[in-house]
Amino acid sequence: MSEWNYAFQLEYVARVLGALILGGIVGMEREYHEKPAGFRTHMLICMGAAIFTIISLMVGERFNQDPGRISAQIVSGMGFLGAGAILRDGVKVTGLTTAAGIWLVAAIGMAVGYGHYVLALSSVLLFLIAQVLLVWFERLLDRIRHRAIIRVRCPLEWHYSDDIRKAFEESGVRVVSVKPGKSAASLMLEFTVTGSASALQQATRLIIDMKGVEDVA
Repeated sequence: MSEWNYAFQLEYVARVLGALILGGIVGMEREYHEKPAGFRTHMLICMGAAIFTIISLMVGERFNQDPGRISAQIVSGMGFLGAGAILRDGVKVTGLTTAAGIWLVAAIGMAVGYGHYVLALSSVLLFLIAQVLLVWFERLLDRIRHRAIIRVRCPLEWHYSDDIRKAFEESGVRVVSVKPGKSAASLMLEFTVTGSASALQQATRLIIDMKGVEDVA
């Protein structure tokens, strides 16, 4: 192996290591918030994207082929991987931020693979800043919209949870999530909702008046 090739091999190893570190930084933020795709997942995705990008460069240089062909497959492949992180829980869809993070970390890995270190590092920093600002913004919205938890107790055989959702919608209340629970003699539906105080009061009155509803708290 010539000195020139040896130097380039070390450069590629440095790129993979850089992708490993940057992907790990993004993954630590996701791990801290206990998301399905955490530290190791983001680290491996970023490293894998960097390796595929480096291979595409090697193929382009050696065989005079379009290096973008492999990179294009990385983009579409991350779409399938990210889709696996998206789950639906009643009316709530979870995992969208995790899926977007997987897509982002693959892009960061590709940037490192192509040698664009400033772009990759800037992307990681912007991601962390955006996450902090988004959390602050969501808390501000919660204070404005009055996030609340409303528990509805009804008989075990009761199957009218859709009617409760309609009552919330008619009152201008948005349902964030629904968690069902059971006791010895009744079914407990826990609704996490957001809306104005008057809208929450109106929705509560509508639900109390429903046939079969035993209690609203």
